[in-house]
Amino acid sequence: MLLAVSLWLTACSTASPDETAQWSAERLYAEAKEEASSGNYERAAKLYERLEGRAAGSVLAQQAQLERAYIMHVLQLESGHQSRTASRLGIDRRTLYRKLKQYRSE
Repeated sequence: MLLAVSLWLTACSTASPDETAQWSAERLYAEAKEEASSGNYERAAKLYERLEGRAAGSVLAQQAQLERAYIMHVLQLESGHQSRTASRLGIDRRTLYRKLKQYRSE
């Protein structure tokens, strides 16, 4: 019985720790942006969530919110036409598609 309890406690204590626990807000932002650029939207969304939790009100969190708001504003000005929106923003069409997909998953 003691052995079973000991093994159970050992298993509980080996739960994977949050790899981002010691990361700065800047690193979280950079990693999230890189993941989104690579098309790994689930991972990017999780990192952005952690950033919002840790850096709420910070310059990085505000920058992410401003970027999203501006993209959505230009998309509305272009009546939802994504190619024209990307052109107006000066970004590749695929980059805009990735960002919009990311925004929908948040």
